[in-house]
Amino acid sequence: MDRDHFDSQTNPSEWKHVVGAAFLGLLITSSRFRKLILFLFILGIGVLLMKPAETSCKNSLKNILLNAINDKHDSSAVNFINYLQTKHQCCGWDGMKDYRNGEIPESCVDPYRRKAYYPGCKSIFD
Repeated sequence: MDRDHFDSQTNPSEWKHVVGAAFLGLLITSSRFRKLILFLFILGIGVLLMKPAETSCKNSLKNILLNAINDKHDSSAVNFINYLQTKHQCCGWDGMKDYRNGEIPESCVDPYRRKAYYPGCKSIFD
């Protein structure tokens, strides 16, 4: 068979699938690798299930942070927000727009440039 004919008739990505399927077939038929296959399968399921949990956790964190930003009466929440914003040089969850009344705390302001930090604190958790 001519090499040019062979190259023009096959797509490299098709070969990846063929080789992958052949390798998977060998693994499945070998009794030595059954535990490994089961482990990889369970690991894959775990990875798929982690994404919704991560999204749910971020949404909960966002709600907690926004409630703390707008609740000036809870001193522990205010202290936590101030610490977070100062330490990570961020402001609010999505930025300074999270402060509804327009009163941006000192912890949101760069002490040298006297400008509010631009990124919101959600970037810490991405």
